[in-house]
Amino acid sequence: NHDRHCGHHAQHTPIKRMLAGIELSDTQREQVKALVQQSRAEHSMTPPDHTARTQWQALLTAEQFDDAAALSLLQQQQQRQLEHRLAELKLRHQVLQVLTDAQRTELLEKWQRRQQKRQTRQST
Repeated sequence: NHDRHCGHHAQHTPIKRMLAGIELSDTQREQVKALVQQSRAEHSMTPPDHTARTQWQALLTAEQFDDAAALSLLQQQQQRQLEHRLAELKLRHQVLQVLTDAQRTELLEKWQRRQQKRQTRQST
């Protein structure tokens, strides 16, 4: 039943995974779906930078390595990653606002259990 909360779109599996096991009302499912669609629409307004790959290839195949150009490309790449991560965090925050206090508590407990599992695996 929780598969319905994001509609039929599998692209936003982080939200789907985040809410797995949380019972949502139909209204909440619709609100989450609308938030995901809004986020997707806002994010799709930023066109992908297809020139970056060409610029990397030109940089790597040039006779002389250009430190300044490499640094500039790395900074552009980092900026895009930051913007993407920020949008992702904003969406998660908005989705959390749709949940009841009990659902939020359930989700936080789930996150804590997952964190403890990770720590246990890392220490072995």
